[in-house]
Amino acid sequence: MCKNKMEWMLLDLANVLYGYTMVPIPETIDVVSLEAILHLTGVNSLFVSNVAVKNLSLVEKRHNLETLVLIDPITDE
Repeated sequence: MCKNKMEWMLLDLANVLYGYTMVPIPETIDVVSLEAILHLTGVNSLFVSNVAVKNLSLVEKRHNLETLVLIDPITDE
């Protein structure tokens, strides 16, 4: 859940090599759509940008989501 960047490409390649399914989610997606995607896909891990963390914090039900991995440097925010 981030913009196109080198880390996203590496994650995509790793998922292919391990046989996992990757669900690309734009970081600017609205809260209702994000909650629907989490519900329908059963995603349990998300690799996210700082912008995506803000959007994700607004979602009430996170369903199977267990792990967040922040791709960007941690800020004071």
